[in-house]
Amino acid sequence: MRVKCLYKIGLIVVLLAWVLQATAQQRPGVMMIGKVRKGSVMLRWAPTTPRIWKQANVNGYTLERYTIIRNGKVLDHPERIVLTNSPVKPLPMPAWQAISDTSDFGAIVAQAIYGESFKTDLKQGDAMSVVNRSTELEQRFAYSLFACDRSFTVAGFAGLAFTDKTIKKEEKYLYRIYANLPDKMKADTGSVFIGMMDEAPLPKPLDLGALFADKAVMLSWNYVLLKESYNSYILERSEGEHAPFKQINKEPIVNANEKDSSIPSRIYYVDSLGTNFKMYWYRVRGLDAFGEMGPPSDTVKGEGLPSLPYNPKITASNINKSNKVDLSWDFPAAGDSLITGFSIIRAAAVKGPYDTLQRNIPVRTRKWELAANLLPSNYIAVVAVGKNGTVAPSFPVLVQPEDTIPPAVPIQLKGTVDSTGVVRIHWAANTEPDLMGYRVFRGSKKEAEFIQLTSTPIADTMFRDTIQMNNIAGKIYYKITASDKRYNQSDFSAILELQRPDIIPPTAPAFKNYEIKDGKVKLIWVNSQDADVVRYRLLRREKDPGNASWQLVKEFIGKGALLDSLQETPPAFDKSWQYTLQAQDSAGLNSDYATPVTILIPANAAIMPIPQLKAQVDRENKRIQLHWKLDYPGVAQFWIYRAGGKTPMSVLQVLDASQLEFNDTIGLEINNTYQYTLKAVMQNGQQSRFAPVLMVNY
Repeated sequence: MRVKCLYKIGLIVVLLAWVLQATAQQRPGVMMIGKVRKGSVMLRWAPTTPRIWKQANVNGYTLERYTIIRNGKVLDHPERIVLTNSPVKPLPMPAWQAISDTSDFGAIVAQAIYGESFKTDLKQGDAMSVVNRSTELEQRFAYSLFACDRSFTVAGFAGLAFTDKTIKKEEKYLYRIYANLPDKMKADTGSVFIGMMDEAPLPKPLDLGALFADKAVMLSWNYVLLKESYNSYILERSEGEHAPFKQINKEPIVNANEKDSSIPSRIYYVDSLGTNFKMYWYRVRGLDAFGEMGPPSDTVKGEGLPSLPYNPKITASNINKSNKVDLSWDFPAAGDSLITGFSIIRAAAVKGPYDTLQRNIPVRTRKWELAANLLPSNYIAVVAVGKNGTVAPSFPVLVQPEDTIPPAVPIQLKGTVDSTGVVRIHWAANTEPDLMGYRVFRGSKKEAEFIQLTSTPIADTMFRDTIQMNNIAGKIYYKITASDKRYNQSDFSAILELQRPDIIPPTAPAFKNYEIKDGKVKLIWVNSQDADVVRYRLLRREKDPGNASWQLVKEFIGKGALLDSLQETPPAFDKSWQYTLQAQDSAGLNSDYATPVTILIPANAAIMPIPQLKAQVDRENKRIQLHWKLDYPGVAQFWIYRAGGKTPMSVLQVLDASQLEFNDTIGLEINNTYQYTLKAVMQNGQQSRFAPVLMVNY
């Protein structure tokens, strides 16, 4: 099989030189890209040197997939699988027959991989001399990569493409590809990090322009902005406003001069028109390395007109110290006799509309100082005016004056926070014509440093944020700035203060002491530490095996919620009653119940004396000495209670009636204050009132 399909060899030879130049600058290894389509990941890769390509055609490539993220969380141990049972390599020669008969690119790759020789049907010439500077292996390699870039199917036949149909929506993967090479050959591994959430439509080509002339049009568009998306383009033309568009270039258009920094960042194409004075519509579409065609660009239209054979070419456009534009241009002297002079036109956008700033510039003039007031962006062109009324404009150049004035400070910043922690803020739009967008900042305190939430300016006047709701800080703060297209940034807006919805219940109150006097109990407690508590409930139940339900005794609301004691009479004496407390905050959230206190009020409680408790600090022996006295018959036990720091009052020790002193050495800490109290328990179960609480500084 010969490379008869290199019929358009003039174009492809130029491309060959470009591919060889590009690959020569790469490190030895494999490069990889991927994209998501219809629930699958499409992968493309290519070796960077002919030697790796040749070796991998024999030994193949190993394709691995690592699951990195699942359900929004990074896995502690990525899950690795090898996607193919055997190395990925070109299909055997017999399998290429069908695709070689139907696809020129398939025939190219088949010949490059399996052909005994690789010769092109070309006569010797300048183009062929470019190819002959490479070895035959380099030619096979370069033509093969070029053809695979034109067809994803052909790339799959060549062992340079794979479609993974086993991906899951909630996962994200790292794909790795490496050539199976002998130990003496070293090569970098290719990789791509991608998941189903990365699926995105292809963009439409940008900045399509057209210069209509005598039965011809020169079309151009910017390829640099989308060179990561497209490797070639097709042009479409319509000969009526509602007529269908038809492709006019038989083979995809590529940029063969990308490595030449002196070439403008645009692709140019000249189309012949059948006749002048007829309207034509044009648009351009991109093709990516997976063979997918993107959406069409915006259309341009125009008609051929008899025109001058020459166009001015702007060579310099500089802003001088007087904030005026010094323009210089070239125009062949042979065209001077065909024109009446030059004009200078300007527009805020490359597509216009253009206004004439200067007319009747003399024929032989090639320089001019433009004194017009400058816009933030000025697209300026020089127009040669023909004697027959036709015009020949130059391509426009962009002139932008220095701008150090920032946009106005954004105003009317407002927002909300919902119960799930989603924050939505919005503000009034700025009116500057060169505004690029806004930056959003967040802080946990007004006086603290704010962090930037937007990596680049956003154009919208709304922003969505998510915050943690288990933060004890009740408020969150935002401010924004505006940036223009010169990256001048305004001052900060006024700070927006938002209240977090309260989802954290208050801390529970705690009983501190109680007193029994004249058949009544006085309950003393420590209130909740939360400032937003607006209500307390005191509850009571009879202590019995059936665990009776709590009954409301008293509710404290508003200012009454600041009470920390209450005297009440239980429904009956000679029974054990349990009391508890519960706090409620302004959001209606209830605290846990306080640790219940159990009280028995005997009929003669009013005459039973109170123990007399005293304390002494003995720091040398690291203890607090307690001793007490109670002259009352029938005592069975003494119960000692202690509270310290944030620890509520609780039983420290139970002693029999013969012990009238106790040395506390349990968990004492220097510079802490401890509270002690004591009660007596009689042999008949009756209990005395608590001794007055002692405050001891240790």
